[in-house]
Amino acid sequence: MTTTAELQYWNARASTYDGNGWTSRPDLLGWSADHAVRFLREAPGFAEAARKVRTLEVGCGTGTFTEALLDRWLAVDAVDLSPEMVERAHARFGGRRPALSLGVVADPFSLPAGTFAGVVSRMVLHHAPDSPLENIQRWRSKCEPGTAVVIVEGPPQTANDAHPAWMLYVDAMLLKEPGRFIFSGSEVADWLFAAGCEDVRFVERWTHGNSLRAWLSGSGIVGDEAERILDLHRHAHPMARALCRIEETADGDVKMSWRHMVAAGW
Repeated sequence: MTTTAELQYWNARASTYDGNGWTSRPDLLGWSADHAVRFLREAPGFAEAARKVRTLEVGCGTGTFTEALLDRWLAVDAVDLSPEMVERAHARFGGRRPALSLGVVADPFSLPAGTFAGVVSRMVLHHAPDSPLENIQRWRSKCEPGTAVVIVEGPPQTANDAHPAWMLYVDAMLLKEPGRFIFSGSEVADWLFAAGCEDVRFVERWTHGNSLRAWLSGSGIVGDEAERILDLHRHAHPMARALCRIEETADGDVKMSWRHMVAAGW
């Protein structure tokens, strides 16, 4: 269940969320939305379900990914726990999208089971309460038979938890977002199977030259708090620097590579 502290956190983040430098970048939005919609439509039961029901997006935030899904002719019911996020999503669309329904839902698991032609979550699984497997199981319960759960995430740059790049990721997240779940892409695939999916597919992409400072400021992290995380990267182990392509810039920023994943199970 969502706590008051979580609700306050996401309401506070709404005003800076679109400025984080990577979740809103058009090339990444298009890439992940293309695969998300393709995976949904390839699910055996999607075509029949889509004639009757719509796709659910859990944790829509300010609607950046919602917009990318709608641009690919997908009817979407988009929900978020934060009224501030949903208000900004409403402002983005201005009521111009008949294929869209937006709403504030404190607990998406309260939505009727077996209702939707698939469920999509983008950068939500690592924040959601309870364990990732429990969340995937509950999201899958919202789907019509034969339809898909699609998960878009940014896993660590390596699945090897002994690698310095994994440790750098963990240390940075402990400073940036204490309590978030940290997992690899292969773990997401395992959870989809454990949730009862019979077919699981995923694709990955690296993006390079991302601004760490922009990512932090988009999360509301500035000043000394941001500098501590930037310093972690400036003084990272050479193996982590090489894998993550960490480069310091003249203005004190850090540019680096990030890994993105779209996974689907049905």
